Amino acid sequence: TWQATAKTKAVVKVGYQWRTYTDPAYDTRSGPGFQGMLSWAPGSSDTVWAEVSNAINEALIFNATSTTTQNYNVNWRHQWLERIYTSVGAFYLQQQYTEVNVTNNSINGRVAAYYTFREGVWADLQYTYSQRTSDQQQFDYNRNLVLLNLRVLF
Repeated sequence: TWQATAKTKAVVKVGYQWRTYTDPAYDTRSGPGFQGMLSWAPGSSDTVWAEVSNAINEALIFNATSTTTQNYNVNWRHQWLERIYTSVGAFYLQQQYTEVNVTNNSINGRVAAYYTFREGVWADLQYTYSQRTSDQQQFDYNRNLVLLNLRVLF
């Protein structure tokens, strides 16, 4: 049911991207790029959004110079009180490396709670679970990560 106060926003960016290197030993990489985001705020305390993107990034393994990265995620944020909100998210990331036969697939889930002391100063407690599978077994992992952050925005 759509309420009269519901706010919906969509952003779509489509293009073609090039990644060039000053070292002639590395080839230029190019390909389609896109980003899409849909945000829905059914009321004043909840926001749900989903994003999808495709990009060429620099590589970090073996002799690969770049990776094509596809990212899919969905998130929900709930404002409990004026200073307290939580968020929950699920993410899927696929990285395909050039020059080497490596593809990494990552699945992540995150929950977080935030407290705002005043504008520009807040603390958050986050838990993230990550699972990555790869064509190269040494890049496989499962990770549980807990972070407590104090953030100050200048």
